[in-house]
Order: sequence, then structure tokens, then C-alpha cells
Amino acid sequence: MQRPVHSLCVAMSAALVAASPASAHAIPPPTPPDEQPPPMGLGLLISGIAATTMGCIFVVAGAGELAPYQPAEGAEDLEGSDTAGLAGIGLGIGVVGTIAGLIMLPVGAVRLHRYRAWGRAHARPIVNRSAPGTWTVGLALHF
Repeated sequence: MQRPVHSLCVAMSAALVAASPASAHAIPPPTPPDEQPPPMGLGLLISGIAATTMGCIFVVAGAGELAPYQPAEGAEDLEGSDTAGLAGIGLGIGVVGTIAGLIMLPVGAVRLHRYRAWGRAHARPIVNRSAPGTWTVGLALHF
């Protein structure tokens, strides 16, 4: 007894052999890739710097608030224990912000590198001033 899969394969191969070239569909040629520039990454760099800076500020402030504090003798302890929870929240936000910023920085740097490499390979419009002070318009071509 033949297996059903085998008979199905034989039927499919017979149908492919019997098909005429006229009935075959033409495959369109591949389209060229879009000449759109890759993402610049400058926004990620700026956001990464801001997030890392603010995160480090929060980490230092939260750690400073949680650090042990010994008041001088006879001085009233103005540091209440109710700020420990707020300092812990600030410390957590600072750690998350610092990690997020440290992730955004290399991603933005790689995107900016790719954007600049793409720009060097393509013609770009430029506007410059000549020695006598006139404006010139043209294309920058890099080979």
C-alpha cells in the first residue's frame, strides 16, 4: 500500500512537468532599494546624554540621602526617617535612567556613524561662500 504523501508528491511533480512555459508567471525583477537615508541617531545621542546625566544625579542624591548620618552632640536630628522612602524611589529612578541612557548612547552613535557613511557615499546639495564673498550652490560628490 502506498503512502498518501508519496502519491501527492508524484501528482505535484507531474503537474509541474506538464505545465507549459507560456502559463508560467514571470517574476518581476528586484526593485532597487530606496535611496532614503538611514536614521540619523542624533536624537538618541541627545536623549542618552540627558538620561544618563539625570540618572547619575538621582543616584548620587538618593545614595547621599540614604547614607548614615550622625548628628553632632546636642544638635537636633533634622533628618527624619520619612525621607528614606523618597530617597529609595529617587535611587531606583536614577538607576533606571542611567541604564536607559547608557543603552541609548551606543545605539545613537552607531546610527550616526551609518548616517555619515551613507552621506559620504551620496551626492548632497551644498551652499558655500567663495573667496570674493559670493554664494555658490552645487553638489558635493565624494568618491
